[in-house]
Amino acid sequence: MSLTKATYSMIRGAPSNVLDFGAVGDGVTDDTAAVQAAVDAADSVYFPAGTYLCDTITLHVNSYLFGDGASSIIKQNTVSSSFGTLYANSGSSSTYVQNIRIDSLQILGQVATQGFDQFAHLISLNGVRFVEITNCTIKGFRGDGVYLGSGVSGGDERHNRNVTIRNCIIDGVNNDNRNGVSVIDGDEILIQGNSFINCTRSNMPGCIDVEPDAQIFHIVRNIRILSNFFENCQGNVGFIGFILGAATFTNQPKNFVIANNNFQGTSTGVVFNNLNTSYLEPLKISIANNSGTVGRFLNLTEFIYGVSVVGNTIETSSPSLLGFNATDNSTNMTISGNTFDGDSTASCLVIRSGSGIIIANNTFNNFYDNHIVLGASGSTLSKVTISNNYFAPISGANNAVFDGGGTVDGATCCFYGNTGTSNHTFTAWRNDGCGTVVNGVTATSFNSATLPDSFPEGVCTAVINGDTGVPNTGGYQGTLTNYKLSTVSGLAKATYQNYYPANNTTNLGSFYLRKRNNAANTWTAWYEVIGV
Repeated sequence: MSLTKATYSMIRGAPSNVLDFGAVGDGVTDDTAAVQAAVDAADSVYFPAGTYLCDTITLHVNSYLFGDGASSIIKQNTVSSSFGTLYANSGSSSTYVQNIRIDSLQILGQVATQGFDQFAHLISLNGVRFVEITNCTIKGFRGDGVYLGSGVSGGDERHNRNVTIRNCIIDGVNNDNRNGVSVIDGDEILIQGNSFINCTRSNMPGCIDVEPDAQIFHIVRNIRILSNFFENCQGNVGFIGFILGAATFTNQPKNFVIANNNFQGTSTGVVFNNLNTSYLEPLKISIANNSGTVGRFLNLTEFIYGVSVVGNTIETSSPSLLGFNATDNSTNMTISGNTFDGDSTASCLVIRSGSGIIIANNTFNNFYDNHIVLGASGSTLSKVTISNNYFAPISGANNAVFDGGGTVDGATCCFYGNTGTSNHTFTAWRNDGCGTVVNGVTATSFNSATLPDSFPEGVCTAVINGDTGVPNTGGYQGTLTNYKLSTVSGLAKATYQNYYPANNTTNLGSFYLRKRNNAANTWTAWYEVIGV
């Protein structure tokens, strides 16, 4: 809901009216001095319907600018590099220009007539806190629509905190701009309920670009991008990009949520790029409940770890990349409950390398090539679980899951409970629930004579029928289950087996237990555990 002049009078006292300070609002007269005088005179400044041609307007602590919606236009005239038409700069790393609100205005650039200039921003905020930009139309920007920066000179240190951009139309007009929103430095940033349309030329990043410079003091964390709409946007990164670089920032980047957004176009949906391998904590990335049509949904490259991709419904024409090179690690990643629809020309997911990856309860429809490609030449994969997915049938020799030629630690990987197409070439110690195994490893086969060190980590179960190596209570029939908790030499003795006879009529709750001997790859004797 837009705030009216009367509402602002009740909250902040009587606002300045830019007309009272000599502004004309005809779109031709330079109103810079009049508007700046109004901003300097009072906290709240009202812009009646009109077009106010302005150079840079400097905002102060408690600056509140509002108008009558898209008919109240602040039109960009000329600005110095990175300053913006609406501009704030705290001047140091330890202070803030705080309590800024910009509401129910149109901030208008002249990209259609003046052309691209990547540093001619409409709103440039550097060192701000407690900022709300709401119900605005931010249109025709030559550089960025909104720039959350660290100053206007190289090496400047400023920090931005608690910034909200909500319910705005961010319209690039002709795709000849830089980004809709750029975040160079930001903590507790919320970008919610906006429409991004016609943004970005092909050699600039995209609609939302989170990209700290190489200065280690930059802070990029706690950023939420929620319920936005993207259409007819270009860029060489994607609709939403986090380009974190190789710098080891003093404050590790983390806590990013991209949820409930809708994409319409051929750009990549979400991009994360992190060249730094020294961070001790996961990046904590949540990509959830997004929808729409994209060229590629995800491009998570170079050492991305701590990612959850859950509940998205996406149509895609190019495979999502999780790791660009064979040595890039995708670690501690969950891909669950998504519906992916292809266009019959490509794969859905390509995961180069990594560990601790769960792909579960997803639906894969209409992909021409292999649904999932795991690994590449020179890559390594371990602890990958693919379970309870539906893979729509593929014609020919293509597979639900395809081994891309890397090194897969089959002893720690699982493939089970999947339905649909039956073929896969994924090496895993447990392979079941999806029909015939093609070039994979069948489920572990064993009996009571199999030695403890022959088992992979995890749980293996076999049905016993006539194996005389088990106790004969009720006959040599039953279930033999092996538990191996670790392959580490000092912990190998944690391996043990349970045998449950099928016909134990004396004590229905009884079973038998044996363990690996402490010093040798042999079993102890069986010990009966008495039931009722």
